[in-house]
Amino acid sequence: MLADSFVAGFNVDGWFWAIVFSLLLSFLQSILYSILKEDAS
Repeated sequence: MLADSFVAGFNVDGWFWAIVFSLLLSFLQSILYSILKEDAS
């Protein structure tokens, strides 16, 4: 919701969607980190 006030054209429809999107990003970041960590070893 904070990004909504900083970025023009970005709109968050409520707390539910903000939380869902943040959980999705966290999950994807964890997957990418584990993949890239294995490649670096």
